[in-house]
Amino acid sequence: MLFPWNANGLSMIKADMTTLFKGRLPQAGRTVGLPGFWHGIGILTMTALAITGVLIFLVIPGGRGASSSPAGAAAFTTLSGIHRYISYMAWVYWIGHVSAAILHQVKGDPVFRAIFIGTIKAANDRR
Repeated sequence: MLFPWNANGLSMIKADMTTLFKGRLPQAGRTVGLPGFWHGIGILTMTALAITGVLIFLVIPGGRGASSSPAGAAAFTTLSGIHRYISYMAWVYWIGHVSAAILHQVKGDPVFRAIFIGTIKAANDRR
């Protein structure tokens, strides 16, 4: 479940964080809690990057968008700054996501198998 931001989802995130602070990893995969929250943050971040990127394209100075006016140039500058800060969040998301996958794999969870072959159940069915 993406976006587990209701009361039940938040309690699961809290339980996953408690598990994490005790030195154990929460369950990997498509679960409610910290993984769902992190995937939801990723989707929101990438969506915001796409929206600001399209808006920047529409107001590029010297282009055919709204940039022929000073207001268009100001919009370009503002949107570019917003896009840059959102891109920092995207890097945090990707680095955190890949690091979590590597950490789970090192700890014995077969996440790479699930990522590249499919679910663990589906991988076992192929044998």
